[in-house]
Amino acid sequence: MSIMGRGGNPDSQETESQELPASETPSGNGRNERANPRAILGNTIIIRGELCGEEDLTIEGRVEGQINLKNHHLVVGQAGNISANVVAKSITIIGRLEGNLNAEERVEIKKSGSLTGDVKAPRVVIEDGAKFKG
Repeated sequence: MSIMGRGGNPDSQETESQELPASETPSGNGRNERANPRAILGNTIIIRGELCGEEDLTIEGRVEGQINLKNHHLVVGQAGNISANVVAKSITIIGRLEGNLNAEERVEIKKSGSLTGDVKAPRVVIEDGAKFKG
């Protein structure tokens, strides 16, 4: 690999950047994935019981029970279908969620989102077209 400014030839075919492992590639928000890990549960995943963790989580599948991500962000994706009580730092609902929510920072229901349950959060954002019953 050639590094400019250290005797590298500017006409060289070699690139200045190196590939990083997937766990270290920068995310779109400018932060390192290792510093802010995010897990994704795909749309064929079904979980019944208690789900807890220490990283941000996007759910595209089905979860029934309890979700505890106290210091992290939960995203209920477009295909997400959740029947659970949720504790998280912040919650974004794009799919369907049925249960009571307790968020430390905010709850956001996008226009395609649906929430049935009670919300306890200092900030709640409900977009036009979103469904909320609580």
